[in-house]
Amino acid sequence: TPDGRYRRTQVAPSGPSVTGETDVVGIARFLHRNAQIDDAHWLQLLDDQLLPAAPDHPALLAYTAQHAAAVGRDDRVLAVLLQIDDRTPAQQVLLLIAAVRLGRTDLLPELLSSTDLSAGDAFDRFLVAVETAPESSVNIVLNEELRHRYLGDDRRTRLVRSIWPRLTSIDLLCRAAEDIAYLDPDAGAGLLLDRWPHPGSMPDAAAELLLDWGVRRDRLGPYVRERLRRTAERDDLHAMERVIPGIESVARGDQPALLL
Repeated sequence: TPDGRYRRTQVAPSGPSVTGETDVVGIARFLHRNAQIDDAHWLQLLDDQLLPAAPDHPALLAYTAQHAAAVGRDDRVLAVLLQIDDRTPAQQVLLLIAAVRLGRTDLLPELLSSTDLSAGDAFDRFLVAVETAPESSVNIVLNEELRHRYLGDDRRTRLVRSIWPRLTSIDLLCRAAEDIAYLDPDAGAGLLLDRWPHPGSMPDAAAELLLDWGVRRDRLGPYVRERLRRTAERDDLHAMERVIPGIESVARGDQPALLL
């Protein structure tokens, strides 16, 4: 009908009854090519008429996942795509995005390792999903990427920057900044300095990274003094032995900038 709804015919079909699996899949493919049906009504049609006749057919499951994803039914996407053994790359992307949004941390490591996010807008869609995902998903996604480096440098940098405000783990924050700093020390330091604009709030691990990189010297003075103060208060000779070389490296030839 013009409003996108499908209507059951009241006229008895001529010829053999259309109940076979092949017939049902053929009807679904024909409708997909020729009918204008919105996603919600496609799901209704699949559930009421098509899937009961061929509940395990990959084509019908794929259509169900496609339309479920379009209306935000991530639970349905996950359920039907897990029934398909030989998923296409596009289906794999849909499955990964659904798992990210649903916080299915039990599935994420395997899906992250087996999903190609380099084609088309796959990575952009994945990034949007991660930005709004549960914290458990965010942590798993970043931890797996830092360990295995699936995405490549540019996409990993975009991932880190997009979820940086949501990270709460000091370890993950430092590892992510260190990964960025490997290619661009100034950018890595900028992440840490922006995250902890007050020297007293910066964790020791982050401060030690800043001293090790020796960049952003115009802003390091207060952080160096704070690191020295904490070390002296603890009377920790081992920590002092680690801190002093970093301070010397930063200060060498640039003492006025440090304002020690």
